Amino acid sequence: MTLKPRENKSFTLIEVLVSIIIAVIIFAALSKGMVGGGFLLKQVENKSRACGVTAAKMEEYLAKAYSALEPGTYSGDPVDYGSKPVFNWTVKVEKKWMGDDPDTVDQEGVPYNLITVDSSYDETDYKNIFHTKNIRFVNMVPYPYVHAEIKTLSSSLSVPPNSYTEIFRIKIDYEVAKDLMIIYNIAIKVKNAGGLEAANTIYTKCFVDSEGKDIETRTPIITQPLISNVVGVNNVPPGEHTVSVQWYKDTGAGDISLKEINVIVVAFEHKQS
Repeated sequence: MTLKPRENKSFTLIEVLVSIIIAVIIFAALSKGMVGGGFLLKQVENKSRACGVTAAKMEEYLAKAYSALEPGTYSGDPVDYGSKPVFNWTVKVEKKWMGDDPDTVDQEGVPYNLITVDSSYDETDYKNIFHTKNIRFVNMVPYPYVHAEIKTLSSSLSVPPNSYTEIFRIKIDYEVAKDLMIIYNIAIKVKNAGGLEAANTIYTKCFVDSEGKDIETRTPIITQPLISNVVGVNNVPPGEHTVSVQWYKDTGAGDISLKEINVIVVAFEHKQS
């Protein structure tokens, strides 16, 4: 009978060393991956916080009225979440003009306020190297398409005879050409009806920059204590203007005075023909 030699199932020293080297390489790779993953999560957290700071400042400025936004650069205290980094922010408001075609030059067309919000912070990478990161949001606040001015006056002003005299005026100032709708209501009271006849009339008219508009109201003094009118004025150029309401009566008799006047001026962007 022939005996088979016993199989050797033990490890050699070389095999053990190779196994140790492979394990060290694997652990080193895993360790580096974990460190890199930690830095990646921190970067994502920082970027998320910077976006939050930027969005909050943008919302704050978008909530302002167009007229309340003054061109300039604004900044304040950094936002500190209690751990590094801190987040610095700046807001820049710029007056821009948007025309109807790409050849438009400055100060043509419709204006708007361009808002740029920047948030910056310092960050170190896994090699401990500093980097300054920046998040930027850009938005705009357009010039209002519709403006409305409402004024009320209570007075004992008497109605003059025979020629137009101003009762009320309001100043308007727009950056673009506007079409106006002017609405006014006048309540009168008769202090003394002596000498008045049924046909005696009060006339009212609207004026823009001392230029009388076509629509004129006429109301009998005795039977109609309320006067109303609606006037449309097209293509009022940019700049400051005066809207006034004037009146007179066609008789020298009686004493009629103002009780109250309400004036509403609604301005729309002029439609180009």
